[in-house]
Amino acid sequence: MKWVEKLIVIFTLLLFQGCAPFNALKGNVQEGTKISTSYCNDVDTSTLKIMRGTKLWQHIDRKYSNNEDSLIVRMELLNAQKLKAQLFKSDEMIAEKMIKGQLKSDQCFYKKRVFYVVPIFPLLWWYKNEQIRFYVVDNCLTAECTYNTGGTFIIFAGGNKNSLKWNYKKWPH
Repeated sequence: MKWVEKLIVIFTLLLFQGCAPFNALKGNVQEGTKISTSYCNDVDTSTLKIMRGTKLWQHIDRKYSNNEDSLIVRMELLNAQKLKAQLFKSDEMIAEKMIKGQLKSDQCFYKKRVFYVVPIFPLLWWYKNEQIRFYVVDNCLTAECTYNTGGTFIIFAGGNKNSLKWNYKKWPH
């Protein structure tokens, strides 16, 4: 790769590294340590009617594909950088994941950002930048995802930005 191509790659990465900003927090956000409890894996459709069907565990493990209802997700804040999540069916643990991120002063746990660039040709790129934050409002866990995706060709760039939100009730409800 020539130095000009390397410069273009570095410029492109720096240009698109920022993520779409999160929306301002609404409601009474509880202390960040209140995340440590059990939640329904199914989205609370009584509070949010747009984003149906997204399971809580899908925010934790991208490869999750089980659409079984009535599963429980137990979350435990281990420290300011780690959140332990366990998926249960009745009393049987199905899966366990450690979530790396950061508990910030706004009482939200920010999952580590996902950022990648896919080079197709030296001057053609596709990128994705995504981050999820978890917080508790009114006895519900809120998972909010903000992302931007797009592509570049030489100096032309295009893409989209969005922010989505899901609520999950505490278990037992």
